[in-house]
Order: sequence, then C-alpha cells, then structure tokens
Amino acid sequence: MGTARTIGRTAASIAGAVVAAGAMTAAALGGAALIDFQTPSYLPQMAMGTLIVAIAALALWAAGSRRLPEWSRTIAGLLAPAAGSAIHQSFLLYGTNHYLNGVGGDQLNRVAYMGRFASSPALADAFYKDAAPFYPAGWFWIGGRIADLVGVPAWEFYKPFAIFTMALAASFAFLAWRALAGSRIAVPLALSTAAVGLVLAAYEPYSWLFIALLPAVAVWAQRIAEPRYLAYTGVFLGLAAITYTLIAAIGVVIVTSGAAISFARTPRDGRGTRLRIVASWVAAGIVSALIALLFWTPYLLAVLRGDGHERSVATDFAPEDAAQWPLPMLSGTGLVLMSIAGLVWLAWTVGGAVRGRGEGAGASSPEIVRIAFALAIMVLAGYAWFALSGLRAITGSTLLPFRLTPVITLAFACAGVFALREAWRRARAWGEANDRGPQVAALAVALGAVIVVHAAQSVSEEDAEFSDKARSAPGEPTAVVEAISDVTGGAEPKDLVVLSDDTSLYMFHPYWAFQAPAAAYAAPTGEYEKRNGLIEGWSKATSGRELAGALHGGEFPGPDVLVLTPEKGSDGEVWAYDEVVNTMPLKGNIRQVPIEFDPEIFADESMFHVEHAGGRVVIGVR
Repeated sequence: MGTARTIGRTAASIAGAVVAAGAMTAAALGGAALIDFQTPSYLPQMAMGTLIVAIAALALWAAGSRRLPEWSRTIAGLLAPAAGSAIHQSFLLYGTNHYLNGVGGDQLNRVAYMGRFASSPALADAFYKDAAPFYPAGWFWIGGRIADLVGVPAWEFYKPFAIFTMALAASFAFLAWRALAGSRIAVPLALSTAAVGLVLAAYEPYSWLFIALLPAVAVWAQRIAEPRYLAYTGVFLGLAAITYTLIAAIGVVIVTSGAAISFARTPRDGRGTRLRIVASWVAAGIVSALIALLFWTPYLLAVLRGDGHERSVATDFAPEDAAQWPLPMLSGTGLVLMSIAGLVWLAWTVGGAVRGRGEGAGASSPEIVRIAFALAIMVLAGYAWFALSGLRAITGSTLLPFRLTPVITLAFACAGVFALREAWRRARAWGEANDRGPQVAALAVALGAVIVVHAAQSVSEEDAEFSDKARSAPGEPTAVVEAISDVTGGAEPKDLVVLSDDTSLYMFHPYWAFQAPAAAYAAPTGEYEKRNGLIEGWSKATSGRELAGALHGGEFPGPDVLVLTPEKGSDGEVWAYDEVVNTMPLKGNIRQVPIEFDPEIFADESMFHVEHAGGRVVIGVR
C-alpha cells in the first residue's frame, strides 16, 4: 500500500508540474503575441525583466511568509519558476516562429529530428533512411508525436515545445527540492535553477530537463539502498540515456560517487548496509540499461552484425569555451553572488563534515550535509570531466566538457541559496540580540533585490545573437519543394531520398538525406565519408546512363532527387553540390568543396526529369 501511495503521489506531482509548465508557456507565448512591440528594439527585453522580477518577488514573499498556508508555497513553486522561464524565452524570441539560432547550426539537426518523428513514430535517424540511429531520440520523439497530434508543422512546434521544456525543468526542480529540503527553500532553489538554465542551457532544452534534476540525483545516490531512491536513480539514468548521452554519462559518475560516499560513511559494523548499497547500485544500473535499450538496441545490433560503421566525430568539436574551465563566481552573469556564496558554503560545510565536526557550520541535520555532498559531487565531477577532456585533447579529440558548464554552475548557485539562508538566520539572530532587527531585514531585502534583478535581466551574448538569427531566418524554400513534388509525381517527402546542400529542406519537410548536412550530425552507421566519396564519383560520370546506374546500384539507397546549383565553370555552366568536409577540431569545423556535374549528363528525359526553381536545378531520377 505504501509503495502504491508513493507511486500515486509521484505521478500526481509530475502531472501537476506538466500542467503548470504548459499553462505558463501558453500564457507567456499568448501574452507576447498580443503585444505589438516595435522591432528590432529592446522593448520586449525591458518588459521581460520587469515581469520576471515581479513574479520572483511574489514567489519569494510566498515562500518566506509564515501566514500563508503550505499549498500557497506549492503553487508559487510550480508556477513562478516556470512562468519566469517561459516569459524570458517568449519575449526574447518575440516576432519569430523559430527557436534560438533559427535554421542554423545545431538547430538544423534538431528540428529535422523532430520532423522525422512527426512524420512517423518509427525509430529512425534524422537524415539517413537506412542507418541505425545514434543520437538519442527521446525528447525529439515525444515532440514529434505531439506535433503530429495537434497538426502543427514540426519546425513550428519546436519553439513552444522547447520553451515548455525549460519551464517544466524549473517546475520539476521545485518538486525535487521540496522533497529534499522543504517548500520554503525549494522556491528560491527552483528560481535559481531556472535562472541558470536560461543563461547557460536554453540552446539545449532537452539536456537541461535532466541537468536541473542532477542535484536531486546526487542526493538519491547517497540513499540508493532505499528502494524508492534506487528506482528514481535507475529511471533517471535510463531516460537520460535515451535523451542525452553525455548527461547520462556524468549522471553515472555522480551516482557512483554518491553511492561510494554512502558506502564510506557507513560504520564498519554495518556490513549488511554496505552490501545493500552495492546491490542497489548494481540494480539501478540494470534498470537504466533496460530503459536505454529502448533506443540503443538497433545501433547495438548493427554493430554486432558488423554493418558498415565509421567513428563518430562529434566529440572532436573543440570551441573556445571547451578550453576554459568555468568559474561562475567570476563570470559576468547574474549568478556571481550566488556562486561566490555557494563556494564558501560548500567548502565550509563539506570540510566540517569530512573533519568530523558534526555536520559543518550551520548544517545541523544529516539531510543538509547530504545535500552539500551532493552539490560538491556535481562540482568535482564537472571539473574532473574538464581535466580528462584536457588530457584527451592530446589525442586530437575532446569529451565535450563545455556541455557540463551548466552542471557546475547549477551546483554553485543552489549551494548559494543554502548559504544565503544560513547567513540570514545568523544575521537575524544577531539583529534580534542587538536590537538591530529592522536594519538586518532591510539589508537582506536590498541584497535579495540586487540578486533577483541581476538574474532576471541576464541574457547571454549567445542567446541574444541566436534570437536575432531566429528572427532573420529564411523561410521554407517553397519553389524548390514544389519542384521536387513535380519531378517525383507528387510523392510524399517522407518517401524520398534527396541530395542537396540546401539543408533547410530537411528542416521544413521530412525528406531523407542521401548525405547528412555535416559529419558531426551523421550517424556512424551512415558512413558519412564513404558517401562523400560516392558523390565525388558520380560527378565523374561521362554519360547519363552511367550516372543513373551508379545512383541506382550503390550500397546505399540512392537519391530520388538531386538539388544542385547552377554556377559558371571554366568551360561553361556547371551544376554544383557543395560537399562538406569535416575539419574538426580545427577552428571553423568544416570545409566546403564544390562538386561539379556536367548539365549534359541529365539531358536524357527517360532517366532524369529536370526543373529550374528558386535558383536551383531540381532533378528527379526516374
């Protein structure tokens, strides 16, 4: 009965968070759409900051008031962080249907992936028709199926679904912290979580959904011998594995570290407890592996069969921020004060506990010490990942450490909330003892206002740039899409393989790509380099019959349509395809090489149907 009640309460809490995040997202997007801002301007950002400050102030008042009932803090915790997150993004992306970065960079791959699952629920790669998928599909599958259900094009649904996801992460954070530390402090912790996510992780909302829960996971790991926390941990790691592999990997490190701390802090005569910890750690691993197989089975089977396979080059990506260890306490964001306070609190509390001096200054309960250890684990695991990535750089690759900057910053920010609470308690006690209560209260309100305002109006340079790109993103290449339909007799996009360097085609319609837009987005089983070699070989064909035979007779399903660009060559007009050559980890990441085709090769109408549209040549292969 107890287990059933726990499951029921957990399900009800999750449902409440989903409803709260959905309502706040709808309200924020709807409210922003009703306002007629002049653009481009900073007017949306000005309104955004004011609204978020007001919402945060009300939520913090509700959390701190001793006159309000408990349910008011639950409402504040579920709604306020989600509302702040949704308002921030809705107003930042005012005037566009696109999410951050529009149709550029990683968003091309992500939106195309969601579009794939909007066209069919079958597990598949974003681009290759015949390749076992390699990039976890969990979040994209859900988004694609909902887009199909509500009848909204996937590229248009991506923005509200991403905003909803960020809001949901904030609501989930409140629920997790309420269970760990109580609702009063859970409200500011959830607000801090939302602030960190908006500054550092909005470009990858599906990763933030899991990062936001890592503090709770680190606490669960220290109690993994209890069945409830074993289940929570195993399910979390499994869902992370089918959504974002890197977060699953750092999650395993954090869970193992938490379980090891619990093992080490168990008295020597507690052999039975230690055995339960080890057995539970193994059981959590089994649970997570079973969930992970929901996505990874096709890829593992392809590897075991010996199917064609190339090394994934995604980890060769080495941007500037991967070379710099994150120090949020010295950054220019609104999280500086929180991070400084968090660093001090972590060092003091964990240091005191390790030295055996109770639970550390200001941390009188085992629960607080457990939380301090959890946040310290996150910090140390994140920095260890950076260190290992630095060593791997010697081999010419990385561990993508910059993706863990939000993990480290979140830990410091959450620790900062506990630090400020402890400082307030001590200052209030001193003020009451020395008849300085009003002065202490005024100082606390002023400091809190500075932190809230600074955090509420923080917009990263990257997000500011990406929001501008979203507003200026080109629309659907309608003329080319219509020409593709014409040369294929009206075939559905999901039934066609297309070769084109106009990668926006795959974002707006679920065409299969003969070649992925870049090696970083290509599934290893798709054999990106081999496909580039085939395309180069096609350009050397001396007749239409030779080319048609090569297109139909290769080891991969050949393209039904080629979309090329007319260009002036040395001997007249040529039709070109820009081949993308991977150059990571070099700066720039890629190099484009034009592959030229002789237009005369496509002259035979029995083999090719040619149309000119939108500055392109669209060639249907009969």
